[in-house]
Amino acid sequence: MEATDIVPQMTAAQETPQPDADTAFAVMSTTGTLTWHNAHDTEAVEQMVAEPHPGTLARHWLGPNCPLRIMASDVFAVFPHEFAVNPLAERVIRGLSDGYINQSWRGTVAVYAHTDGFAETMPRPWVERIIHLAAQDG
Repeated sequence: MEATDIVPQMTAAQETPQPDADTAFAVMSTTGTLTWHNAHDTEAVEQMVAEPHPGTLARHWLGPNCPLRIMASDVFAVFPHEFAVNPLAERVIRGLSDGYINQSWRGTVAVYAHTDGFAETMPRPWVERIIHLAAQDG
């Protein structure tokens, strides 16, 4: 047995740095990586989510029991071949919405705190819930 055989593999959620006190966005990539961004990163997050079609964003509430919103490309359904499936986003969004939103997601997707048209600091209980959902297996 080689030494690498006994080293546990880290999941994407374990490798992700913990969010800080000013976290506003949880960004989920198609590779299963979860990254955290502050409100001052809004433009950069919008660019990540819209790729490869800049400026094509849709924003939706997560459901009646969740104060967070979803940001995703609004053309992923039109050009599905350009956007990889995002199982991490599917799992996190389904969990945050208590099953209210149960659909396939493609491309990079963000979940964020929102008030009066602006991103704001995400309440810590929602950050913890995202971390928990991201760490679960499919």
